[in-house]
Amino acid sequence: MEKSDLNPLSLATVSILREPPGLFAKLKEQVMVDAMVKFLKKNFPSNVEKSERAVRIACGVVLIAASFMDFVTRDQAFWLVFVGWLSLMSGVVSHCPVYRLFGINTAKKD
Repeated sequence: MEKSDLNPLSLATVSILREPPGLFAKLKEQVMVDAMVKFLKKNFPSNVEKSERAVRIACGVVLIAASFMDFVTRDQAFWLVFVGWLSLMSGVVSHCPVYRLFGINTAKKD
């Protein structure tokens, strides 16, 4: 098949496929990140204040790190990681499901 046998759309497709893969990977990644941020803002509105977020993140990291101590049993380590992960994620996402359940909002209105 010669180049002249291909229609213009096929030529465009072939030229796109020859582009460096990093360009499209970065674009796809940015689109996915934007979609995730939009989803989180819509379904999980911020209800945790900035200083409280920092405390939650720090507590989460400390609890997860404590699970690696020698004197911690397997069951204790599981619960330390579980509670640490919840604390860490509520700090990172700036949304606490328990606060939402009880209608508490410590986040400052902009």
